[in-house]
Amino acid sequence: MTGPPDIRFYAGAPLVTASGLRLGSLCVIDCEPRELDAEQLNVLCNFAEVVVREIEKDAARVRPAARAARRAQLARAPLARAAQACRAGPPACPQLSVPRAPCRHARAESPARPQSLRPARG
Repeated sequence: MTGPPDIRFYAGAPLVTASGLRLGSLCVIDCEPRELDAEQLNVLCNFAEVVVREIEKDAARVRPAARAARRAQLARAPLARAAQACRAGPPACPQLSVPRAPCRHARAESPARPQSLRPARG
């Protein structure tokens, strides 16, 4: 490579998970030409293995929490749909001239009931 950033040395070790997923590489760069001997190359490869182990440990720790959050979100979805339907109330029936009225759960959030829906005082 010529010109900026003037990298004259590069050595890299692949970051590959136990399942074979290639994450990238752990690399060492320098602006001076160098050569690695077998021991230095072995150290670089060992560091790469340590990095992969740490990534996998972190993923194993985070994965159950992410799954639990997703399960909770999915569990709430039917309740949210039911609450929305409850606020909307049953559909109006044109054949019976029955007005659309909210269910008892939605009344706390609804405006005052129209005069025609108020129970008669007796």
